[in-house]
Amino acid sequence: MAPRAINRIDQDTVEINIRGRDVPLRIPPKYREDWDPDGEMEGVDVNFGLQWVYGYRGAEDSGDNMHLLPTGEIVYYIASVVVLYNPDAHVIFFS
Repeated sequence: MAPRAINRIDQDTVEINIRGRDVPLRIPPKYREDWDPDGEMEGVDVNFGLQWVYGYRGAEDSGDNMHLLPTGEIVYYIASVVVLYNPDAHVIFFS
């Protein structure tokens, strides 16, 4: 994939073409003076983790994806996450 063209509009703004549309983006103040759009930046060191999974899509095209277990727990999937919900304890487990 070829890198996107980034045009610097002024000291505060760059413009990137996304899906055929020019989108202006503001440069954060601490990067304005020495930011080089052609230079490489270090990635951030971030660890993401789920704490809770919200939502359920019960549309016709999602199939029979919610089940009540004999234990009283509810198991279903949302996106690529399987959710086991205990309504009595208001606790979820997911994978």
